[in-house]
Amino acid sequence: MTRRQLLWLFIWVLFFFSLFCIWKKLPNFSSTTSLATSPVEKVQTPFKKEMHFKLLKDHDSVTISGIVPNENAKTKILDAYGKVFSSVHANNLLINPSVKENYLIDFFADFADNFSKFDSGYLGFSNGTMEIDGSAEHKIVQQTLQEQLALLQNIQINNTFTLQEMGLIKKEEPNLSEKEPQKNIKATHTQEKLNTLLKGKRVQFLYARDILTSDSKTLVDKLIMVLKQNPNVTIEISGHTDSDGTKKNNLKLSQRRAASVKAYMVSKGIEASHIKAVGYGESQPLVKNDTLKNRQINRRVEFKVIGE
Repeated sequence: MTRRQLLWLFIWVLFFFSLFCIWKKLPNFSSTTSLATSPVEKVQTPFKKEMHFKLLKDHDSVTISGIVPNENAKTKILDAYGKVFSSVHANNLLINPSVKENYLIDFFADFADNFSKFDSGYLGFSNGTMEIDGSAEHKIVQQTLQEQLALLQNIQINNTFTLQEMGLIKKEEPNLSEKEPQKNIKATHTQEKLNTLLKGKRVQFLYARDILTSDSKTLVDKLIMVLKQNPNVTIEISGHTDSDGTKKNNLKLSQRRAASVKAYMVSKGIEASHIKAVGYGESQPLVKNDTLKNRQINRRVEFKVIGE
């Protein structure tokens, strides 16, 4: 065999060997391609998120926010609250198809009628927890709320709803035979009148200042009328803040605000000696300062009849 023949033989052997190697590689290539596409398919599978929502009642209006799964759910909720509230604010009620649709849509809609009977209130659902806060005068509101909450399954419930005692207790004429001093009776009646005027309302100030807003001046004017009808009573005006800021600054701010209300009342004819202005800062919260709603509740001015 000549050199030329040997060279051609070598070339053909090398050619067939290369084809064999390529053929052997094909199954592995196919398998690798299959494995590579599998994770992509998993990523494309939609992950269903939990729905969440919030309700906030202010007089005869309600603010609704959160995420619902579709347009039908949103329409159902807005229709329910539109029937019982004069004003519904729902700009932040959004639609996200990745949210799971469940029975909470019906709960949310059915809750509208009873929520409208709250004097003030808050409801929120997020991460498997339902929070309810508010108050009302009538026990039927509380009973209906308990029945509605009993329908919820596998949900943690934080319920701080309270009844206003004035709406539950039948007012009776005082029994003078019990030797209760007449002045204490007058003080009690004055306190009840103040409480009635303040029910569902708050004395407010400009942000981080001790200047009364115009609406709050109107409210304080009504309190002044009650005090002028009972000129011998002495009241304590107490200022309270939330826990934002330092304790020292909060104490000073609460004192300034209480003193500001006193000064306004004195300017309207109430005797300064009949008003005690005290600031308690953040030391007497009504609820935990753990949410925006709770901090708003703790920022307040209270009026208490302390003598005559």
